[in-house]
Amino acid sequence: MTLKKNDLTQATQLIRQAFDLSPTEWLPEGTEFAEEELLIKLEQLVSYLLDKDLEKLLQVLYRIDADERKVKLILANESPERLSRTMAELILERQKMKLKYRNLYRGS
Repeated sequence: MTLKKNDLTQATQLIRQAFDLSPTEWLPEGTEFAEEELLIKLEQLVSYLLDKDLEKLLQVLYRIDADERKVKLILANESPERLSRTMAELILERQKMKLKYRNLYRGS
């Protein structure tokens, strides 16, 4: 599922909230970017947390209600080179689903 511009902005806000980041810390508000750019920034953030604060990353994953089985599979099976990217993809997919359901129920 590819995000529209408005949904991309909302996904960014959800990620900012989940990681408890200010708009100046990560993708400043009003900045236009593509989904791939968001994924790259998220990958960098995940990489940093994997190295420096795994507990915070796990708390964020719990807070956004990421599928625990998928998280465990990624942590156990993914190569170190792909771990950050795969985890970032999981986080973004979860936020996309959250937006999908919000929009679905908001529209009905």
